[in-house]
Amino acid sequence: MTKTRKWVAGSAAELVLIILVALGWRIAIQAFLVKAYRIPSASMEPTLNINQRILVDRLAMTLGSPKVGEIMVFHPPQNYEVCADPTRVVT
Repeated sequence: MTKTRKWVAGSAAELVLIILVALGWRIAIQAFLVKAYRIPSASMEPTLNINQRILVDRLAMTLGSPKVGEIMVFHPPQNYEVCADPTRVVT
């Protein structure tokens, strides 16, 4: 192999490594620190607009309690269709 081919192969391997490390950091940050969300409906107007993007701090609730004016993110339950059925009577 010539010097040029070795240099190109080394550069390509380094580029792949950098991309993999960057993706790993992205996944770790999104899983534990900050997550991006998009507001899908007008339920939060006038505070947040439709299609506005927000960053949610995932550590805030583990380190303290919510304060007035803070926005919290809730996820629907696993069986959302069953919970949202108005004809179903729970006894």
